[in-house]
Amino acid sequence: MSNGKKIISGVLWTFTGTGVQVILQFLVFIALSRLLEPESFGVMSTALALITVLSTFSKLGIGPSIVQKETIEVKHIQTGYTISLIFSTILTAIVWFSSPYIASFFDMGELESVLKVLAFIHLIQGFSVVSEALLQRKLEFKKLAFVQVVSYVAYGVVGITLSWFEFGVWSLVFAQITHVLLKTYLFLKIQSHSKKLTIKYDLAKELLSFGFGYSVGIIYNHLALQGDTFVIGKFLGASSLGIYSRAYQLLAMPVNLVGTVIEKVLFPSFSRIGSNITRLQEVYKTAITITALICLPLSVFLVILRKSIILLLFGNMWTDAILPFGILILALLPRVSYKISDSLTKSLGKVFRSANRQFIYGVCVILGVLIGQLYGLKGASIGVVVAVSINYLFMAQIALSLSSLTWKDFLVAHIPAIKFTVLTLLPTYSSYVLLERLSINNFFLIFITSIMFFSISIIIIYFAPYFIFKDKKRILLETRRRLIKKIKSIIFS
Repeated sequence: MSNGKKIISGVLWTFTGTGVQVILQFLVFIALSRLLEPESFGVMSTALALITVLSTFSKLGIGPSIVQKETIEVKHIQTGYTISLIFSTILTAIVWFSSPYIASFFDMGELESVLKVLAFIHLIQGFSVVSEALLQRKLEFKKLAFVQVVSYVAYGVVGITLSWFEFGVWSLVFAQITHVLLKTYLFLKIQSHSKKLTIKYDLAKELLSFGFGYSVGIIYNHLALQGDTFVIGKFLGASSLGIYSRAYQLLAMPVNLVGTVIEKVLFPSFSRIGSNITRLQEVYKTAITITALICLPLSVFLVILRKSIILLLFGNMWTDAILPFGILILALLPRVSYKISDSLTKSLGKVFRSANRQFIYGVCVILGVLIGQLYGLKGASIGVVVAVSINYLFMAQIALSLSSLTWKDFLVAHIPAIKFTVLTLLPTYSSYVLLERLSINNFFLIFITSIMFFSISIIIIYFAPYFIFKDKKRILLETRRRLIKKIKSIIFS
């Protein structure tokens, strides 16, 4: 199979696997939210935020280094595997011994024991870093999707079962451990490699030179993504953090669905395009346009339905999550689209430029939430949206300079999405207001409004494409086999 076909297949399989996982995650999300108190989610969110940030140190970018290298030998694999195990063991010990001090800092007593168990996630993941990277390098997205879905099914089964028997936060802890264990086992089973423990210092330096810069960017990014969790957990408490985390998780679902495809497919795709600047520009602009067409109208749609969605899914216990969710969902487009610029930047080896922008992003998030939390969850949510938007523009600036594009090119790529959103907004909102006044229950209110939104979208795409797309070739591609045809004809022709 050619690289072009592999990438197309990769897009479809990654999207399918992530889509299935998002659906499963959605169902598990509802079940767990109805079975557990906000405080349990607050404790777990704090613990996972710490584990996520520290996990980057245990991997040191070994996986991305293996994906990015043009040629790779057995010695690279052995050295990468050994380094991953060494640093994952060190991180496990650090989290274990520091857990009492961390729990004291956040004033969450249960956090200590939770961290001691979750610390072993680092060690478990250390065994599968190279296997996962080799699958990505080979563009084996079907196998990656399989592992992704199966391991999350296990998470859901364990989490819901233990929650039903009132295990509280421990239902989330053991579900996470099960998820990571199964994922690691499947990666090792599907993609075997030499597990000889050896370090060739020249190869280690070669892997770590790229991996360190990549990791710095990821660390800053994780700090930015988890900074709100740390600040809210510290100043507003576990219960408020639990409410915020549920609202943020609703944002994370569409982000994961679209963003994972971008991150896992575009990074190796951009890497293979390399110095072909014309093709790089076309892929980048197309990715921006498609992402905006998905995310911008979807975010407006979810803002309109925010109250009904929260009440239907979680019940009256979670009414405090309505306002934070309505604010956070405005960050959907910048939260997803910055990954396109980030993938392009990293694929060209400019990891430190990306890392510098991620540092600014992290500072913006922490400052925004620190100031915003003075006004409660509303202020904290606004701080996050502002920080995400700043990062979106910063990453775009790097990508534009590397691809020799202008800000005008960037803005023009968003015009179809802006027009499309404006056309769908008014009738969708009018329908929602009318149905709400008729006192229709939340399920039918969401259902009927959704039908209205998607019906209008279809009508616009099929009968008014000239208003959205000026390019006749693009109109044709959008109206006939829109997404897949577009990718095949524009990106890989």
